Amino acid sequence: MSRAIWVAGGVLAVLVLIVLGEARKRHGTLPLLWRWLSGHALDGAHRTDAGWFSAAENKLGARPVSRWHYLPRAHRAAWRTGGTLAALGAAWGLPTHQADTLHALGAVAVVAVGLGLWQGWRRTRAFRHVRTHVRPLHHALGAALSIPAATRPAAWLDVPIGYAKTQGALITVHLPKRFAPGGDARRAVEQVVCAKLGLVAPSVAWLLEGAKQRVEFTVQIPPPGKVGLAAARMLIAETAITAPLLGIGRGGRPVYADFDADSPHALISAGSGAGKSVTTRTMVAQVLNKGGVALILDFKRFSQTWARGLPNVRYCKDIAQIHEALLWLSAEVDARTRLADDGADDEGNTDGVDLGPRIIVLAEEMNATVNRLAAYWRTIKGKDDPNISPAIEALGDALFMGRAVRVNVVAVAQMLTARTAGGPEARENMGLRILARYTMNNWRILVPEIWPMPKSSKHKGRVQVCVGGDATETQIVF
Repeated sequence: MSRAIWVAGGVLAVLVLIVLGEARKRHGTLPLLWRWLSGHALDGAHRTDAGWFSAAENKLGARPVSRWHYLPRAHRAAWRTGGTLAALGAAWGLPTHQADTLHALGAVAVVAVGLGLWQGWRRTRAFRHVRTHVRPLHHALGAALSIPAATRPAAWLDVPIGYAKTQGALITVHLPKRFAPGGDARRAVEQVVCAKLGLVAPSVAWLLEGAKQRVEFTVQIPPPGKVGLAAARMLIAETAITAPLLGIGRGGRPVYADFDADSPHALISAGSGAGKSVTTRTMVAQVLNKGGVALILDFKRFSQTWARGLPNVRYCKDIAQIHEALLWLSAEVDARTRLADDGADDEGNTDGVDLGPRIIVLAEEMNATVNRLAAYWRTIKGKDDPNISPAIEALGDALFMGRAVRVNVVAVAQMLTARTAGGPEARENMGLRILARYTMNNWRILVPEIWPMPKSSKHKGRVQVCVGGDATETQIVF
């Protein structure tokens, strides 16, 4: 055994001496020794722009370059110097302390094999992840940032395994020093990362201070495919009458229609079959369950059949009924306004005033409803009556004064125009806007302050809840 080791060592030593002898003749002994121990190329030529403590970003020259030359020079120096010292130690120890040296070499071999197996296991486990996600991102984003393809992806990309199913998973892109953080450059980086990793509306943080610039993407898990009553019952039980649960958003977070904090009225705009009736049922049913009353204006006659016959619901199915109901609503708003005026404290607070139960007004297909109310009024109004339908005016009054007297309007329309709502001021009172299967034109009209527009989903019950300049993707409770 020892004889075989000596023979192998001798052969290796002869080969090394031959190579070093040729290199010494060409470059000199001291320069060669310095280049070797300092991690430099033996011919003295720089292959990349790597610094002592910074990895390379650019290849120098036209010849192919291995990943070794992209490492910081201090790393290369540590590997070469450490390896040289280990070889010299072994060469000295074998003839003088053979047993101890063999034991040490055996221990090093065991550690090396263990590390190799561990790295192999890690690489095997990460193989599909790297092939499917990391390498495509490396090539696409690397080309945009002028990062050489030979650079190890792990040197500048940190993409955790299973990130797509982990709420709050952090994806980090380390940026090159020459990165110019303009608006277009940032958008380009965000678009490439989201496209290659399949991210939708992640939280993005640009950290550009200091020497190490980076951008961090925090993963937001998409809403569930469906939210049934069983899954939402506990949340619904805990909600106030003023904030019915709409559904579940990204990361499993509940999303509410807060009529007190966010907006006193809501607008639902959705294409055909997108779930308008389910969305309104979710809101109205919770208000009824907690003691409120509902006024449902449904000239289509069958949009909310679930509510027929309930004692705290007035269901209006034709324009004459809708007209009369809105006149009643106008009188109710006026009566409550007088009560609030008489009972308000010095701060204008009416919490202690008994204004009656909360009223939620559901106006189905509001564009068509308003048009038919106007046409109906022209057929019944007297000679001295005003031209504008008092029912339409009553709806506008509810939009302007409803917050103070516990009246909330939920309007449903594929595209609610300002004229239909009673003017742009009235439409602005609908600060909560729920959109589904929307077009770019509809988005620009209803929520132009939220841009870029999120992609419209065809998934049933999937909506964007827009309030205060933010859009929250939500799966509505069914």
